[in-house]
Amino acid sequence: MNPRYKYKIFPDFYDADRQNWLALNCELCAKADKKDFAKLFKAQLLIVVDVIEFIVNHKLEDFELQKAKDNFQANGSNVAAYLVMNLMSNTSPAFDALRSLIEFYRRNGLKSMLLGDVESEANWGLTFRDNQPVLVIIDAGFDSDVYNTYYSANNTSGQAFQT
Repeated sequence: MNPRYKYKIFPDFYDADRQNWLALNCELCAKADKKDFAKLFKAQLLIVVDVIEFIVNHKLEDFELQKAKDNFQANGSNVAAYLVMNLMSNTSPAFDALRSLIEFYRRNGLKSMLLGDVESEANWGLTFRDNQPVLVIIDAGFDSDVYNTYYSANNTSGQAFQT
């Protein structure tokens, strides 16, 4: 990830254990659940992911989001169309963070942070910014390299996590 970009979809990080990278000091986040997505976005998490994927795959810029809304309406997904409409007009910190996730994918590609990471409710946290609730990604980046290094039964590096 290019360090010059700051994405609102991730918690603010203040410091880290730079020797082992096992601890991070960041913005306080509670565990997010389905109710948080319903309250903030009026949509289930998988619909949020579908909208993000459509926008990124079709290379739609913010001024072209009407195309996404029209597509979802034409396909009978009124909840997704409503979410896109809110992406176009809502200026809350929650939608700023969601637009930040779309921008992350626009700049880095869908494989930089797997959509599976975003689809998992367990990878989301709830924080407050400007006294308003915001959903953020608190865990992402699990891929085959991470699996082979830390979780694989054939791992011989001695770096496997202890639980």
